This record gives sequence, structure tokens and C-alpha cells, in this order.
Amino acid sequence: MGSKELSVSRAFNVVKYFINHGIEADRLKASGYADTQPLVANRDSLGNPIPENRAQNRRIVMRIYY
Repeated sequence: MGSKELSVSRAFNVVKYFINHGIEADRLKASGYADTQPLVANRDSLGNPIPENRAQNRRIVMRIYY
């Protein structure tokens, strides 16, 4: 599974959780951005991965409409 698919899968699982707990599906939206909108750099200047940054970038942003 690629990073985009993993990102979308994480978001979808959160949406599914809320639907299963009574939130109306039309109030929810799942989007996955993979590595396109990081909060911090995933790699250092030499190209080495920065594990703590990668963990920080692994997030879900929620918008709840009422």
C-alpha cells in the first residue's frame, strides 16, 4: 500500500468510527494528503528520515459541520 492509500485509509477509518457512533455520514468527509502537506520536514538535509517528524506528520485533521 502506498502512502496516499494509507493516508486515505486512516481518514476513512475515523469517518467510519463516527458513523458507527451515530454521526450522520453526510456531515463527514475523508481526505488523505499523504506526504503532500507535512507539518515538519520528513527528512534532514542529508536525506535521512527523521522518525519523530514522520510520526508528527502522521495525523488526521477533522472538520465537523453542523
